[in-house]
Amino acid sequence: MAHEDLERLVKLETELRTHQNMQVNGEDRVEHELRRVMSCIASVSKKINIDLKSLYRGYAGTQNIFGEQQIRLDVLTDIRLKKRLGEESSFHVRQLASEESDEVMVLAQDRGRYSVTFDPLDGSSVVDANLSVGTILGFYDGDLLDGKSGRESMAGAMYIVYGPATTLVYAVPGRGAHEFVLDDGNFILEKEFLRMEEQGKIYAPGGSEKKWTPEHKAFIDDLKDQDYKLRYSGALVADVNHIIVKGGGIFSYPALTDAPNGKLRLLFELQPLALIAEEMGGMATDGITPILDLVPLDLGQRSPIYIGSKVEVELARGYLLRNNKTT
Repeated sequence: MAHEDLERLVKLETELRTHQNMQVNGEDRVEHELRRVMSCIASVSKKINIDLKSLYRGYAGTQNIFGEQQIRLDVLTDIRLKKRLGEESSFHVRQLASEESDEVMVLAQDRGRYSVTFDPLDGSSVVDANLSVGTILGFYDGDLLDGKSGRESMAGAMYIVYGPATTLVYAVPGRGAHEFVLDDGNFILEKEFLRMEEQGKIYAPGGSEKKWTPEHKAFIDDLKDQDYKLRYSGALVADVNHIIVKGGGIFSYPALTDAPNGKLRLLFELQPLALIAEEMGGMATDGITPILDLVPLDLGQRSPIYIGSKVEVELARGYLLRNNKTT
C-alpha cells in the first residue's frame, strides 16, 4: 500500500470528537466542556445541512434587529441552534447571543463556563442562487460583553460551510486550526494545522465600490496591478473559507463613505474568523488594529475587516495609515 493511501486511511478514522480529545503537551487539545459544546453544534449542523438541501426558497416575513429581511432558513437555523443549546443537559452554556436577536440570552449563569455567539446562516441572501453559505460561531470564557477584548475572552471559534461538501473548521488559542469534512454522517479530519501563506494570489473585496474610500480603492488597485485574482461570492463565510482553503489571499470589507464602521458584526462574524486566521499564521485587522484586540461593547457593534495573508493585510494598513498621516 502506498504511503499516501495509508495516511488517508488513518485520517479517515479521526472524527471531530476524537481529534479534540487528543493530548497536546499533556493536556486535552480542547477543554472537555468546550469540546462538548462544539460537538453539540457539529451535530446540529448536520440537520441544518439537510434543511438546506430539502427546503424550498422563501422568506419568513420577518426582519432581524438590523432591519434585514430574514430568509426562511435563517429563522429555522436560528431556532435549531437556540433550542439545542438551551435544552442540553450534559453541559451548560452560560450565555447565548444570535445575530438574529436583540439581546443576550442567559441560560446557565451559575453553572455554565462558556458563552456562545453565532451567525446562524451567514450568506443567506445567496441561498436562492445555490451558492455556499455557512454558520459562524464564537466561544467565550465567561460572560459576553464583559469589557474584555476578543483576545482576552475567546476560548475558540468554529464555522461550518454548506456547499458541494459540508466542511467544518475550528480553532482554539494556541492549538491551531483544523478542517473536517462531513462524510457519511460524521465530520472526518481533512487537514490538521491549516496554514496561511505569507502572501496569496486572490482577493475578495466587499462593499459597493462607489462607496469605498480613496485609500481603500488605491489598495485594491494595487492588488489588481499585481495580478491578483478576484474571487467574491457575497457570502462572508464562503469567501473567507476560500482564502483559508487556498492558504492565502485577502478578504476585505472596508469602512464605507456611508458606513465608517463597515457593515459586518464584530461579535458574531469577525472575531471568530479572526481567531481562526491568526491560528493559521494569518492576520485580521480593522485596517489598523487587530480584530481580536477590539472590545465588543454591544451586540450590534460593527467593524471594517481585512483578513488573510500578512503581506496583503499589512499592505492595506500602509495605505490606510498613509491617509491618517495626511489628515
